[in-house]
Amino acid sequence: ESPYRHLNWFTRKDAEVFAFTDHDKDLTVSGVTYLSAIGFAPSAVERGSNLTADNQTLSGIIDDASITAADLRTGKWDGARVEIIEVDWSTSTKERTILVGFLGQVEIRQDQYTATLTSLESELQKPIGRTIALRCDADLGDTRCGYSLSADSATVTVVNSDLSFTATSLTAADGAYNGGKVTFTTGAANAGLTFDVKRYIAATDTVELYEPTPYTIVPTDPFDIYLGCDKTLETCRDTYSNVDNFRGFPHLPGVKEIVAGTVTS
Repeated sequence: ESPYRHLNWFTRKDAEVFAFTDHDKDLTVSGVTYLSAIGFAPSAVERGSNLTADNQTLSGIIDDASITAADLRTGKWDGARVEIIEVDWSTSTKERTILVGFLGQVEIRQDQYTATLTSLESELQKPIGRTIALRCDADLGDTRCGYSLSADSATVTVVNSDLSFTATSLTAADGAYNGGKVTFTTGAANAGLTFDVKRYIAATDTVELYEPTPYTIVPTDPFDIYLGCDKTLETCRDTYSNVDNFRGFPHLPGVKEIVAGTVTS
């Protein structure tokens, strides 16, 4: 039997630190105790010969002790920094660092979770600077947009599903919250969590979300909802009167104009 085992050191974005091992008992290395995680199963590391990102898939059983279903559902583990170390368990001696990177989005299926770990090289693949596009690349209400955005507060009247609910106190125009955000406030099971709004239907006072909430929405849940923007010049100018801060390039010629070429009379 091989004496080598893996140690996994997690640092979440909220600064909480966790240490696990795939050994069948706890291991203490360099003063740190790595807990034996039941059902914790890292895959083999996929490596590239160039600067493409190495990656690994982590999976395990939700044990409601260190890795809780609530933390996974609310995204507390998303983007956590991970260091994977190989160790000789018989001597508790560190041999080498296998991978350092970040967890991607965690998926939950019944009582199990899976997540992809991508190495630090993935940071080199992120675009730097702005992308030239027809639509605005600012978010409504941020410092680059400059629009003074305030929330409309309301409570849930009827729950249609984990993706949809109605709130009869909303009075905005149809589609006003499309692309906006909704944040559940104190008193709701999802308090403090923010979700993207897919569509607002004024005729039925219905708010539809892109992703389901981790906890069940119930009538009387309070929330704040923010207007959305489709990031077009027309919306910026006609709806928000904020065209001076528009961050897109609406007058760039598109493929149609390029293909058409020069028109002569």
